[in-house]
Amino acid sequence: MRRKIVRMPESRRHPSYRRLLALAIPALLSCAPDRSASGTTGTEAGNALSLLVTRPDGAPAAQAQVVARPSQDIDASGSSRWVHATADSLGRVVLHLEDGDWTLETRAGECGRVSRIEMGADSLLRDTLLETRPLEGVLLGMPAGRTLALPGLGRSQGVASSGAFRFEAMPVQELRLSLEGEQTWRATPDTSPLFLSTHVAEAVLFDPVRMAVDGQGQVEMALVADSLWPGSPSLLLDPSGYPLPMILRGAEGATRRVWTRVPRGEGTVYLYRTSLPVGAFDSLFDPTDGTRLDVVPDLDPELSDLSRSGGRLLADSILRQDSLFGTVLEAPLGATLGSIPEGLPDTGPFSISFQARLLSPGIESLWLLDWSIPAGQGVRVGVGGRRLRVLAAGRDTSVVWDPQENWFGVTVAWDGTALVVACDGRVQVRMEIPPQNWADRTSWTRREVGRGGGLRIRRIVVRSGGHDPEVLSRPVARWALEPRPLP
Repeated sequence: MRRKIVRMPESRRHPSYRRLLALAIPALLSCAPDRSASGTTGTEAGNALSLLVTRPDGAPAAQAQVVARPSQDIDASGSSRWVHATADSLGRVVLHLEDGDWTLETRAGECGRVSRIEMGADSLLRDTLLETRPLEGVLLGMPAGRTLALPGLGRSQGVASSGAFRFEAMPVQELRLSLEGEQTWRATPDTSPLFLSTHVAEAVLFDPVRMAVDGQGQVEMALVADSLWPGSPSLLLDPSGYPLPMILRGAEGATRRVWTRVPRGEGTVYLYRTSLPVGAFDSLFDPTDGTRLDVVPDLDPELSDLSRSGGRLLADSILRQDSLFGTVLEAPLGATLGSIPEGLPDTGPFSISFQARLLSPGIESLWLLDWSIPAGQGVRVGVGGRRLRVLAAGRDTSVVWDPQENWFGVTVAWDGTALVVACDGRVQVRMEIPPQNWADRTSWTRREVGRGGGLRIRRIVVRSGGHDPEVLSRPVARWALEPRPLP
């Protein structure tokens, strides 16, 4: 810890006056307050730092070894400037140091202490030693061949390809760690290893848990049991230590809802407790994947388009609180949930995804989507009565499908040649529709969702372009967490 020095007035810097005060230093030390520093005497060799060292039980740290180093020294190359001293039987020692920023390392048996002090005048300091432990952990993010150091302690080591590092017998206090002077962390030795990432400035990470995922590059939500959560604040990282955007919902003592975007092809992510508060990432919702509208009431009860693409939902329904998914939209039986005046693509392939739940599962053809014209052209998708019904291109198709009163996912997608309706990750209906039939959809003026009511909706996503409807309709993942093994 850096100590501020109180400088002596000019009238007290005469050599005879300073020699008289030098005789009083031992007496001053005996009554100096714990961890204090104040102006006292100086010598021709430099500023006098008078130090009193005690053990954790308050007894004098007799014969304690003290080394003073410039606070940026990371190895022995500057050892000629290091100042060494040994405490007397009462734990007292006087060091003469040049002006500047110094780090004191004090050792006595298995106890130690690190103090940082700025010299510019004579001073007093009283230190109480602490127990020591290894400072060990893992550096994430291409660490091989890089050097991790403890500035001011003259210690550094090359990081192994696994990222593992270990500094033996360090006092249990906040210490500075530096990666080649480019990044700095403040960490305290603990009984469990800590993790650092070159991609996350200053944050020290703890208690990692590993999750097997199926990364698709889409914004998705997963459920995590609160009993498995490592703690808050938390960060989600890929295996290389790169942070993934994450928004957390759900109160302590309940199931957590984790909104994130895992890169396509990624099969593993890690969740860490972190030393620094972390806010939501604005980059979670991104229109570059073709999203035209993304509405999640639990993330924004105002029902704005989270993708910021200009889409708009006009809701005739009401907001409700769902025990698992937080704020949702609900339309009673006979009502309409709302309409999408802006965001439905008038040309080209598209997909429309719903996360919903039936409140009246026995009622047939509650229209989840009605994007059509009064004459019938367009597409309508109905659920209920243990069936899925699709009206499109003059055809009326119905298949057995019964979500009962469980939450489900439905995606309606047209790739330019075929209409596909997938439910909970499986294709239920597929019909060929030539591109000339749906090349221009500007006349489809009825753009309703939830017509007939009797349901809840927790998310609506409209995308342009070709997308996999099975992926987009997948059930909500339930992440099972397990500890991350050390390298």
